[in-house]
Amino acid sequence: MTKLKNSNCNKKGAPVYKYTDQLFDGTFRVFTEENGCGILRADGSIMIPPKYSYVREFSEGYAVAITKDNIPVILDKNGKEITFKCWHGGANYSAIGRCADGLIRVSEIDHADDQKAFDRLSEYMDEDCIDEFCWTLGNWGYLNTRGEEVIQPQYEVASDFFNGVAVVGNRKKIDGSGGCGIIDTSGREIVPLKFKEIYFFWDWDLDGSNSNQFFRARGGDYKEGFWGVIDREGNYLEEPYFLDIDPHITKDGCFTFEAGSAWHKDILTPRGIYSTSERRTLFSAQFEDVEFLGEGLIEVRGYDDNGEKIVKKVIDYEGNEVTKGK
Repeated sequence: MTKLKNSNCNKKGAPVYKYTDQLFDGTFRVFTEENGCGILRADGSIMIPPKYSYVREFSEGYAVAITKDNIPVILDKNGKEITFKCWHGGANYSAIGRCADGLIRVSEIDHADDQKAFDRLSEYMDEDCIDEFCWTLGNWGYLNTRGEEVIQPQYEVASDFFNGVAVVGNRKKIDGSGGCGIIDTSGREIVPLKFKEIYFFWDWDLDGSNSNQFFRARGGDYKEGFWGVIDREGNYLEEPYFLDIDPHITKDGCFTFEAGSAWHKDILTPRGIYSTSERRTLFSAQFEDVEFLGEGLIEVRGYDDNGEKIVKKVIDYEGNEVTKGK
C-alpha cells in the first residue's frame, strides 16, 4: 500500500494518508486509521477531511460517501453533503455507484458476493462478460446529484450512463419478456429489453465520439447466438455472424471481429474488420492480428498464400499494401 503525505507533512503531528487508487477527477481518496476516509487534491492539500467510513472516487464533481452513522450522502468538491431525498419502498440503498452523466446508479439489493445470484446472472450473460464489465445483480435505479430518485429501481443489471444512455436488463420470464435493452436519462427504453446481451464499444481515441452510436449485442430477433452490432434503436446493421467482437472501435467506426473456424496450425480464430460507417465488412476473417494505425492505415498479420508463414504488412481500407513488413 502506498503512503501519500499531505502538503502539511512538515508540521508536527500531520497525518500520513494511505491510498489505494489513482487520481480521479483531480482528487485522491485517502484514509487514516484514526479518522477514516477523506479526499485530497492532486497537490496533496486537503479537500475533504477524513471523517467518513467510506468514500467513492469523485466523478463529474461529485462523490458518494458513507458517514460513520452508516448514512449515504453525496459530496461536492466544497465538502457539502447532499442527503438522499427519496428511499424507494422505504428501504436504504445497499449498493451505490459513481456519478455518470449527472446520474448515480443505486440498488436496493447488493448480490455482489452471492453465488446463487451470480449463477442466475449467468443464465443470460456469459461469465467472462460478467467479470469484464463488473455486472452485479441487484435492483437498480438512478439518482440525480440532488439525491432525488429519477429512475425507480427496477433492473437486475444496469450500467453507468455514458453519453446519455445506459444498458439495463432483467432475466427472461416464462412469457418470454425480459432481457437487455438501453434507456436514456429520463428512463425511457429506447431499445426494448429483448437482447441476451448488450455492451458499449470503447473508443481507441478515448474521446467518446463513437463509443455509443453502436453497441455489441446478441439475441433479440436472432437466436443462433452469434454477435452483431445494433444502432441506438435496436436494429442490427446486418444479420449477426461474428463469433466475437473486439470492444474497441476507431474514430471512423471500425472494429475487428472473429469469425469462421480456427486455423488448423493454431488455436487462433482469424480476425476480420467491419466498418459501422459503411455498414459492411471491409475484410473477411483472414488476419492473425490487426492494429489500427490511424489516417486510414492498418497493420495486419496473417499467413502467406501457402499458409505456412506469418507475414506482416500495412494496408489501407481498400486492401492496398502501403509498406512491406518484415
